[in-house]
Amino acid sequence: MIEFAHITSVSSALKILRSKVYRPAQPQRSDAGLYGLIANDRSTYSEPTSEYGGARLHFEWTGPVTTRPDWEPPRNPSPNMLNHHLPFRVFVPIGTTRHLRLTGLEITPGGWANDLAVPWHCTMFSAWDCRQKMKIKIQAEIEKMAEMKPNVIVSSERGRRTE
Repeated sequence: MIEFAHITSVSSALKILRSKVYRPAQPQRSDAGLYGLIANDRSTYSEPTSEYGGARLHFEWTGPVTTRPDWEPPRNPSPNMLNHHLPFRVFVPIGTTRHLRLTGLEITPGGWANDLAVPWHCTMFSAWDCRQKMKIKIQAEIEKMAEMKPNVIVSSERGRRTE
């Protein structure tokens, strides 16, 4: 088992969490898929880098892994395989339907502040109180999901740029 993390915005992370599907912005590319970091691999993982995104989706990868040097670009990578192109590419290609389980979602303090839209009705009252209630509700949803460890599909359908 390998820990795999994907850094993105809070809104995109919640969309992936709720749908259990990741849709890349450019599925037609030969290296399209879910990009991220292998948490225990120091060649790709950097704590300061991971703090720039608003959210970090945590995955458990139980399938096969292929490793290539960075000068050897991927050409039509196989689905259901974690591709680790040292030192910069770590991704799961489109078409993947197995081996990728979502185990958690961590939202940075900046992510809560910058990417959590306050509903229009909150402007009549305290936006801070409304944001806190939303935060509690989302945290409960995240905890419930983490217990289930759902499988995530990497779709070949085009997603919005925010995913």
